[in-house]
Amino acid sequence: MTKTLLPIASAVVGDDGRAGGDRALHAAAKIAAAFGAQLHVVHALDVPLVDDTSGPITEIVDHTVKLAEAATHRMRERSDARLGRGASEVHVELGRPHAALLRAARSIGADLVILGPHTKQHFFDLGGTQRAVFAGAHCHVWSQPTEPRPLTRILAPCDLSARGMTALEMARDLALHLKLPLSVLHVSQPPALFDPMTQGSADLMVPAYVVEGLHESIKASFEARMDEVDWQGVEHTTEFVVGPTISAIEEARQEGDLTVMGTQGHTGLSAAILGGVTHAVLKQASGPVLALRIE
Repeated sequence: MTKTLLPIASAVVGDDGRAGGDRALHAAAKIAAAFGAQLHVVHALDVPLVDDTSGPITEIVDHTVKLAEAATHRMRERSDARLGRGASEVHVELGRPHAALLRAARSIGADLVILGPHTKQHFFDLGGTQRAVFAGAHCHVWSQPTEPRPLTRILAPCDLSARGMTALEMARDLALHLKLPLSVLHVSQPPALFDPMTQGSADLMVPAYVVEGLHESIKASFEARMDEVDWQGVEHTTEFVVGPTISAIEEARQEGDLTVMGTQGHTGLSAAILGGVTHAVLKQASGPVLALRIE
């Protein structure tokens, strides 16, 4: 039986105490209202490492405790103001933001991690944090790079792989739950774009009729697979385009879209050099992106 997105019973929300955290909290409020999810607001307190010049260990511990208490009080006030009094649990974790978020998500057994914009900041680096969370999360990740707006459509890029079709079914379930139309996009790249080494080489150019035939074959496969999907009454459209994948997805995106894409967990070297389509879309997104963890 296919694993679906629903329900989202609990979500971890990264709050840096700045505008990025505000956007994450705003998105979290909408998600909690839609799914009845329990929210856990996480703030990372990245304190300096202890060394020989830092002073007596008891003073360092006392200072860290005071910092944590002050941060907890401030995060609680922010959470109550933006989500409603008592609507969430607040966790102040010591360490790097991505580690704090991943640790909290695993401890809670969260279904979703919600992050603010992909920007680099001193105390809570949501650029590196987003990348690390995306690579290491056991659950889905929602990125909210802009001020949240009412959602009007779900955009689901689909590559027709097994994971891609599973992600599409999950996007369909989400559209059904949120009562939104679903737009499925399949992008077919020109052959030269598959291998940068062939670009500009006349000897390796593919004849136009071969390229056209390839795209027509892929388009036929796409249409056939879409005909097989059980849409469960969801209003939907399908679109086949030819071009670079990332720019095609960005061009297809409309204001009010939630882009839903599948991904796969990464560890070690693959996490360090992560550069897949989903992460590239996250980096350039002009609207919210839901990266679905597909096992």
